Amino acid sequence: MKNTSVKEVELRYTTLDCSRFMETFCRFKSIEVLNLANNCISVLSPLDPLLIGGSATLRSLNLTNNDISEENAIEFFQKLPQMKRLRHLALAGNPFVEESESWMDVFSDAVWKNKSLECTSWCHVRQERQGVSAIAAIANVPLSLNRGG
Repeated sequence: MKNTSVKEVELRYTTLDCSRFMETFCRFKSIEVLNLANNCISVLSPLDPLLIGGSATLRSLNLTNNDISEENAIEFFQKLPQMKRLRHLALAGNPFVEESESWMDVFSDAVWKNKSLECTSWCHVRQERQGVSAIAAIANVPLSLNRGG
């Protein structure tokens, strides 16, 4: 199954096994925007082909309000420096945000190593104004990741 014209994919509010969908999405080598908000996603490794390597095309990934644990978030953040095309990453509303703060060090280190990432979100929308400042201060992450000038 090859289709070079698919640029955006959205799968939201499903109770189905999202890992199968994610594996299918990875067959579309042209996806640039992937919105998987409001599902039950817990494992992110099926997305690796879209994010890592010479054929990586994904620029924007929305994983808001899923079931990503701290362990899975840390595993994902450790790969973040290899995600050269990723510009926008949304992770608000996942359990890891509330579980503890140990993920912040891994995230902070990964952000400094990934020079292409421009925007991240991991706070709930209503808490974002005060939450981003608080987390940025704790994790030593710049509020503006625009490194282009």
